Amino acid sequence: EAPAAAPAEPSGEAATYGATGAEAGRVLLRARADTWIQVRERSSGSVLFNRVLRPGETYRVPERSGLLMTTGNAGGLEVLVEGDALPSLGGPGVVRRDLPLEPAALRQAVAALPR
Repeated sequence: EAPAAAPAEPSGEAATYGATGAEAGRVLLRARADTWIQVRERSSGSVLFNRVLRPGETYRVPERSGLLMTTGNAGGLEVLVEGDALPSLGGPGVVRRDLPLEPAALRQAVAALPR
């Protein structure tokens, strides 16, 4: 009988996904709890990113216009624009659809969300 696999050693560093270097935009999404996010292009509908972020993991939004985000756990997601944390997108388990990811439009959209 095969021995049980040893648990993976935690690296101590949470994964970062998305754009890097010059492509990295001014919007950063950081998970506080398991949070599904999807980022897609408004015009074509093509999906750039679609996964569950674990606590501490981040997604750097590419510096491109026309990107939309949907999340299945608004309360588990922290949104930073140019390093500033925005108000919460909502409570745990709240779904938010098609939030624009351009910095100014995102700030407006979050400010207008029902509290």
